[in-house]
Amino acid sequence: MSHAHVRKETDCLNCGVTVAGPYCHHCGQQNIEPKQSAWHLIVHFFNDVTHFDGKFFSSIKYLITKPGFLTEEYVKGRRASYLDPIRMYLFISAVYFLLLMSVFKTHSQVVTGSRDSNRTVISGGDEHIIVNDQSYATVYQYDSVQKALPAAKMDGVIERYFNRKLVGVNERYKGNREGMGRTLMANYFHSVPYMLFISLPLIALLFQLFYIRRSQFYYVSHGIFTIHLYCFVFIVLILINTSEMFGGWGKIAKVILYIWGMVYLFLAMKRFYKQGGFKTFIKFTMIFFLGTTLIGLLAAIFLINSFLNVA
Repeated sequence: MSHAHVRKETDCLNCGVTVAGPYCHHCGQQNIEPKQSAWHLIVHFFNDVTHFDGKFFSSIKYLITKPGFLTEEYVKGRRASYLDPIRMYLFISAVYFLLLMSVFKTHSQVVTGSRDSNRTVISGGDEHIIVNDQSYATVYQYDSVQKALPAAKMDGVIERYFNRKLVGVNERYKGNREGMGRTLMANYFHSVPYMLFISLPLIALLFQLFYIRRSQFYYVSHGIFTIHLYCFVFIVLILINTSEMFGGWGKIAKVILYIWGMVYLFLAMKRFYKQGGFKTFIKFTMIFFLGTTLIGLLAAIFLINSFLNVA
């Protein structure tokens, strides 16, 4: 509550409407003197921070301990006591990716890959790369060979596009596969927030399709449920990444966290959608399979896009 002096005038300084109390009924601004002391600013800041923290920590507590509870409260209109779902998602996801990029050590390996004799083969550690059984150091060399081939033996449009990219990446990094791999993974991890943001409405659509006969739930209801689910997943991912720092015990904790995540989804669905255990389990299994498949496809698309950007 603000301790600033209330104005004697009854006109709102923000919108000009006549004010009947300490707050304007039209825009919500408090009718206080515009001149404020430094102490008032400090108190106002402290009140705002502790108010946010109170909502945040109580919301996180319910998010973790009562699967589906926050979504249930939101749909019922009980929203003032809890942190807004979108604000929660933005905050927790930002914390996760900040930790991922700055604290957690991401170990990635560039795996040597191979394809059959008529396909691309990544091989060697020098500045050459083998494509279709032919060694190339530059894109110019690849283009020259392609032009010299009969039309029937030339690579197709799509294959030529990717082969040029592949040779171009090797040329750019001078055969340094490790450096190329680091750049690729860094580019990919920077795109993960966008991938998850795109997947969120698609996962919500899955819930709508599986609960289409539950007319009391609208697409927005499924969306809020999915947002809360993603918030929980980010918390689990933070704990999983943290557990990797504790060796053998961390591996055990990681397994427990994975199991906890799946049980959480089942309990959240059962509580929010209020269906029996058997029906919920069937829908949980199908949504889990389709959802992971969808995210896997998106991950593959974004990984390919990251490679093309690196190239």
